[in-house]
Amino acid sequence: MASSVSLSGGVSYSTLTIPITSSNNAAVAQTALNSIASAVANGELAQVTLVPDGSSPELTRAPAVTEPSVLVVDNAIPLATQQLGNGYQAAVLAGSASQGIITGPQPNETVVAGAAGAMVGNFARGTQVVFGGGNNGFISFDGAANDPSASVWLDGNGAFDLSVGETTIFAGTGANLIVADYGSVAANVVNLEENHPAATANLLELSGTGAAAATVNAIGAGLAVLQDGGAALINANASNVTVYGAPGPGWNGGGSVTLYGGSGTDVVSDGTGYFQAGSAGGSLLIGSTLPGAATLVGGGGGDTVMGLGSGDVLMAGAGNETLSGFAAPVVAVGYTGSQADGLITQMTGGASGGNAFAIGNGVTQVTGNHGSAGGNVYAELTGGPNSNVAFITDFVSAVDPAGNPQANADLIALMRPGGGRYQFEQGSAPGPGQVTYNYAEVGGTLSSKVEFGDGATWTLVGSIVHPQDFG
Repeated sequence: MASSVSLSGGVSYSTLTIPITSSNNAAVAQTALNSIASAVANGELAQVTLVPDGSSPELTRAPAVTEPSVLVVDNAIPLATQQLGNGYQAAVLAGSASQGIITGPQPNETVVAGAAGAMVGNFARGTQVVFGGGNNGFISFDGAANDPSASVWLDGNGAFDLSVGETTIFAGTGANLIVADYGSVAANVVNLEENHPAATANLLELSGTGAAAATVNAIGAGLAVLQDGGAALINANASNVTVYGAPGPGWNGGGSVTLYGGSGTDVVSDGTGYFQAGSAGGSLLIGSTLPGAATLVGGGGGDTVMGLGSGDVLMAGAGNETLSGFAAPVVAVGYTGSQADGLITQMTGGASGGNAFAIGNGVTQVTGNHGSAGGNVYAELTGGPNSNVAFITDFVSAVDPAGNPQANADLIALMRPGGGRYQFEQGSAPGPGQVTYNYAEVGGTLSSKVEFGDGATWTLVGSIVHPQDFG
C-alpha cells in the first residue's frame, strides 16, 4: 500500500511530503524525519535546501556549512551527486528526480529518499538509508578509517554492491534486489518484510565472486532467487522459495546457495549448493550439472529430488520421496526418521552407473542403472526389525549364471549402521552382526533375498547373488 511521510518546519516550506511505497518502510522514514524536524526546531541542526543552478543544474552542489546540518533536495531534474560529512549529517531527497548521495566519513548519517529513487555510496558506519521506491543503487565502499556499515530499507528496485562492510537490507513488499559481493569478508543480511503468502513476491539476484554468504530471511511472502555467483544462506521460514541457477543466456549459474526450507514448498532449478525442501511437500529440487555441486534434501511427502551432476547427493525426507539421478553417478540417501506404513522412497541411479545407495527406514524401491562408470554400491543406513525393507531391480552380480565374471558388478556393503562390519553367513538364518541370502520366486521370477541380523530385508528382483557380491 502506497504511503507518504512528511518533514515539517522547514525554512522554505511548512510541510514537505515524501512518497514511500510500503507502510513498514514509511514508518521507519517518518521516525527518522521526526527526529530531524525535532533537531531543526531545537537548533541542533540547520536546514539547507539545495537550490538548483539555473544554467547548469547538473553541477549544483550543496554549500559549505560550519554547523551540523540537514540537506534537503526537492528537485525535478537530476543534480550533481552530493556529499555528506563536513557538517552535513542527513539528507532528505524529496524530489521527483533520482539523486546521488555519498555518505561519510562521520558515523550515523541518515538518508531518506522518496519514490523517485536514489544512488547512495556509503563510506561510513551506522548509516541509515530509506529508499521509498523507484530504481535505487547502493555501494558499500572500503573507507580509509573504518569498515562501512548500514541499515537500508528498500521499496522498489535496488542494486547493491556489498563487497565490503556490513549491510542489512529490509526489503518491502514486492521489492526486487540485486546483491553483488566481490569481496571476501563482507557480512550482509537481507530481511524480507512481507509475511502474507498471497502478497507480491520478492525477487533476489545474487552475483559476484565473494565466498562470504549473505543471510536471507523470508517470513511468508514468496521469494524467487536468481543464482549467478555470490553466496547466500536462505531461511525460508513460512515462505515458498524458488531458486534458479541458470535461467537463461548469459547466466553462469555459479556461486553457492544454502536453502533451509521452512513450512512451505520449494523449487530449485540448476542449483549449486545445499538445498533442503520445506515440510509442506511437493517440492522439486534439481541440481546443476557441475560435478558434486549440489546436495538436495527432501522435506515432505511428494518431493522429487534430481541430481544432474556427477557425485550429487540426494537425500530423502519424510513421506513418499523420489530421488533420481540423470546421466552421471549420484549418491542416494534414504530417510533416517520414523516412517509411517505404506510410505515409499523411490531411488533411481544415474544412467552411467557408479551410484551409491544408502537404504533408510521404511520401504525403498531402487532402480540401480549401469554404464561406463561401473557398478553400484548398496549399504544399509538404518537397521532394526521391519524398519528397512528394500526392493532392488537391475542388480548385477559379480558372477553370471554360467559362473563367469561380469563387468561393472554391483556390491552389497558389509558396513553396519553405527559402525563395524557384518560377517557373511551362508546357509542359515543370520544372527546379530551377520548377513545372509537365499533364493525365492518374486512374481514368477527367481530372485534373491538378503537378510541382515538386525531384521532388515532386501529383495533383489530377478537377480541371483553370490558370496562375491558382498564386501
